[in-house]
Amino acid sequence: MNNKVMPSTRACTECHAAKVKCIKIQGSDVCKRCHRLGLKCVEHVSRQGQGTRRRKKVKTKVVKDENNIAGETLTITSNTKTAPCSFLRGGHKICKEVPDPIVPIACMSANICNGNSNSNSNNVRNNNGSIRENCAEDTLCEGMDLLQVEDNIICASISNGLGRDHFGVICLIRQWVALAFSRRSFCLLARASFIAGKMKIPMDDILSNQSPFAGATSSEPMDFLASSILLPKGQLKTFGGPLYLQEVPWDVLESVQIDPNRLDESVHNRVITIRWAIQGITSFWTSPLFARDFATTAEIGRTWEENREDQEVVDLFLPKSEKGAFAQHVFNLMFVNKKPNMPCYVTKNLYKVQKRNGRETIQANLIQTIKLLNLDSSIHYIEIQYLDQHFPENRSTTTNKRDHADEDLDNLEPIMCDGIEFTDIPITDDMEEFLKLISGDEL
Repeated sequence: MNNKVMPSTRACTECHAAKVKCIKIQGSDVCKRCHRLGLKCVEHVSRQGQGTRRRKKVKTKVVKDENNIAGETLTITSNTKTAPCSFLRGGHKICKEVPDPIVPIACMSANICNGNSNSNSNNVRNNNGSIRENCAEDTLCEGMDLLQVEDNIICASISNGLGRDHFGVICLIRQWVALAFSRRSFCLLARASFIAGKMKIPMDDILSNQSPFAGATSSEPMDFLASSILLPKGQLKTFGGPLYLQEVPWDVLESVQIDPNRLDESVHNRVITIRWAIQGITSFWTSPLFARDFATTAEIGRTWEENREDQEVVDLFLPKSEKGAFAQHVFNLMFVNKKPNMPCYVTKNLYKVQKRNGRETIQANLIQTIKLLNLDSSIHYIEIQYLDQHFPENRSTTTNKRDHADEDLDNLEPIMCDGIEFTDIPITDDMEEFLKLISGDEL
């Protein structure tokens, strides 16, 4: 075959979407770029002079049921129509003399519990306007109805195969799949499938651990899903109990100026919560001041397990007006992890926070970092630094028992750690396109 190239009079749809020159191979209907990237090369038909085409959106019916998990986690909120996230450890340095387990201690027996969960029937409107009942029992229709991105709209970075070569994206999709089965959420499973399909990520890369990063991490095939699929929801557990600070890898602690050899002294008067998500199971840790001012580990665990639409974990410390910005910052931290073993990027952003028993919001800096340990395990660190150290409201806690007993806790003032090295994450075109895709907006 003659490989001499010559320009084509019409660009293909892929080159047109990417806004690059389309060069056809002589004697072939496939252009050079599509042949190299393995894309489907179809000639683009111009609509110039034909007027504006109306884009038809899928009509949806908002259903309040257990499938709405948009705010079940510290990292996902409903304001951006996103769905939740998770992460594993192995070979990381552990504080003191605690052994290095494969998973946090709280997650070792976290597959089965005795709790019961409420289940509501799902009603979704068909194309003809009629209501179809028990939709969740037959298809992924509810999750697909929520997605507004048209099939023929694909951004340049995604069409170039961004997803398969991006460690953070693979992690996010695997975590959503794990949570979808443990939460029994067709909505989340549909979102994970939709994004994987758009970004040309094969199912084997997700379920069978055939991604390019399989050899660089301690990840395994997702055979842990077997127990989630076979057990009834009432016997599943998604909360793994309290996390132990000694289990957190040293590089995470040192990035936020916590001395691994002096843990209690380093966190005693700082407002911190840490979430460790692994294979669909989540554990939390809170510092004494976070338990005093916002929520204890037990309260966070109850909120997570109840999985209520009107109260999410993030609602325990942020007003609803801040949840959209919070989700965007979290996904930015996920996106910068383009390959395994990236350093801990620490960010600081100004937020309004709402304390326990507080009627008004106050301004504070939210310090965050996310460590992707492998494809199924991650740590999300959140610290709240008050701008004003003195508050007129009553500091007494509720009748709930504190996780941390301290006689002087009510009089303890938070400290500011000024030596943390923060990173300003630039918002790239790839990042904006990914956020649009993940939220279901048109690109």
